[in-house]
Amino acid sequence: MGSTIVQSVRSRKRSSGESGDLAFMRVFAYNEVMAKRVVWLGSTLDDLSAASESVRKTMGGAIRAAQEGSKSDDAEPLKGNLREVIEVREYDDAGTWRLMYTVKIDDDVYVLDFFQKKSTKGIATPQVDLDRIEARLKQARRIAAKAKKGNPK
Repeated sequence: MGSTIVQSVRSRKRSSGESGDLAFMRVFAYNEVMAKRVVWLGSTLDDLSAASESVRKTMGGAIRAAQEGSKSDDAEPLKGNLREVIEVREYDDAGTWRLMYTVKIDDDVYVLDFFQKKSTKGIATPQVDLDRIEARLKQARRIAAKAKKGNPK
């Protein structure tokens, strides 16, 4: 039977005044086969934890599939300059929920954002959300670059 290892890394203020977005890192091993590490950025883990059970199950299933190297049927890539970001949509009584993650950085799953869609322009993702996702994608790249240099903090 596999084991579960959990590491937590606290956000720290940098000298530049920029706040670190890294909330938690989790590494899971299932049946002696190591799955990809999940890195949660910003408040994504807390936000997802507060969602309804049906939303958590759908999003959790999509993350699990990404950890195992596959893609959930509910997951689709974004278009344009964010095409390496995968979007998962789920609907419940409260509305439409979206989870954004990428597996294109190293061998990790970076969960970039989770939010309730509130756009009044059809299915389009609001620009403020796209800007936040893009900023967190850049943050994920910085985290991966630091980890490659042997400095995971």
